Amino acid sequence: MDNHQDNQSRSSLHGQWSSRFTFILAVTGSAIGLGNIWKFPYIAGENGGGAFVLIYLICIFVIGFPIMVSEIMLGRRGRRNPITSMKILGQEEQGNENWRYVGLIGLMAGFIILSYYSVIAGWTLHYFKLSIFGELSDLNNDAAQSIFGELTGSAVSQLIYHTIFMVITISIIAKGIKDGLERAVKLMMPGLLFILIILLLYSIFQGDFLAGINFLLKPDFSKITSQSVLAAMGQAFFTLSLGMGCIVMYGAYLPKDESIIGTTTAIIFCDTAIALLAGLVIFPIVFQFGLKPTDGPGLIFLTLPLAFNEIAGGYVFSGLFFILLAFAAITSALSLLEPSVAWMIENKNYSRGKSAVIIGFIGVYIILDPNFNNFDYLSLTPILCAFCYSLSMIIIKKTSDKDSVYTQTFTFYIGAIFISSIFYFVIGDGQYNTSSHIASQFIFKEWFSNLEDSILLMVATGITASIAFLLLFSAYSIASPSVVSPFEYSILLWSSLSGWIFFNEIPGMNTIVGIIIIVSCGIYIFMREKVQEQSIVTEKPLR
Repeated sequence: MDNHQDNQSRSSLHGQWSSRFTFILAVTGSAIGLGNIWKFPYIAGENGGGAFVLIYLICIFVIGFPIMVSEIMLGRRGRRNPITSMKILGQEEQGNENWRYVGLIGLMAGFIILSYYSVIAGWTLHYFKLSIFGELSDLNNDAAQSIFGELTGSAVSQLIYHTIFMVITISIIAKGIKDGLERAVKLMMPGLLFILIILLLYSIFQGDFLAGINFLLKPDFSKITSQSVLAAMGQAFFTLSLGMGCIVMYGAYLPKDESIIGTTTAIIFCDTAIALLAGLVIFPIVFQFGLKPTDGPGLIFLTLPLAFNEIAGGYVFSGLFFILLAFAAITSALSLLEPSVAWMIENKNYSRGKSAVIIGFIGVYIILDPNFNNFDYLSLTPILCAFCYSLSMIIIKKTSDKDSVYTQTFTFYIGAIFISSIFYFVIGDGQYNTSSHIASQFIFKEWFSNLEDSILLMVATGITASIAFLLLFSAYSIASPSVVSPFEYSILLWSSLSGWIFFNEIPGMNTIVGIIIIVSCGIYIFMREKVQEQSIVTEKPLR
């Protein structure tokens, strides 16, 4: 069989796009990201507005267009991840496998970009939360600086929102081409365009639209420098997702009969239009309130919140703007993660879900940038506690067929009393509570100052806990963990309410977000298991 025949018979291992329109949406979603809406406006502002836009458009059509066509062609012919596609094509054309290193460079570039891209995407989720809760109201310049500084200065906050963003991205990728990528872009891309049009109308009526047009589209050739050219070229590559393996990967899913030239033209047109629309949304609002269009990255996170704050109902449009950014970030992140996931599926025989989780959280690890020289193992104690509790529930479920719930409860409490007694006599007096670490303060603190005053509380706690565990063990004995777990997660709600009522402890936003994530995951698992149960045909009804 010759090379042409090999190419014609080769098909993607992951499926293909259902239509040309879907492919355009997917690649446009990859191209339309933070590069268009977040970076393009401030790059244009820093480089003279219209003059930069002109150079940018030249770079897009002279350099970006042929490179995108080439990447789609390579992907469709190879039908594999970027590394394997380049390897196959190198063998077919030159008998040389070393072309795979070109694919490797692209794949690694995309993965590295995703590792910091997702952090900025997490910022958009944080600001969306601030907008809908009214925390961006009554802003002044100092307050805006403080909010942004607190976010960028808090590793915990950034990690939380970065993780939320990556969980969303991983969940979509794990579902595959049809149920994951296609469904996401069909939902998000029209939503993105709709929000952008609303914000454009808002900008026309509430902003200095004429000044925005002049700044964005009226060229000032005196501002053209070598740095402007380099910035425009870099922006063209970044906004079109070129050289990152994304377009090659998406091209692998393109049906063989679709026109690459026509498809690429449509993609570039949409990408460029969105970038210009984003500028027309942002700059009129900036000029209306006398703010600076050259504020760099702070244009989105510092300047615009101030502008929205000056208008009645501005918090609504602020929320719309940041959810627009989040949508754009997700569609781009999908394309950055997909090549690595496809490589793991093809070369390691992992499932799509497992591959997505592994690759996604490697990115999280990179962001964490752990320094094991200063690593504090006490920070792992909450994870260890969660693991032990989960393990205990698994053991309870496994032994429920042999032991009654009363036996399980008795055994559980005998073990708890034994371990607690040891801890009491060894560390109960608080003599080892010498560290300022919060985990150490909890583990090694003095148990009580007076046994006589505490004995009644201990008895009451023991009785209520015994009843609770007896009911919990009964639930696990008659139902699967996937059914019981969502109900068990309600403890997060009840404990938060108890803390508020009895101790005046109001949960922070990070706690609330964490509760929502945990409960949502439990509900998702429950619903998935119920769907799977319904698909099983049995001779007798399940009781």
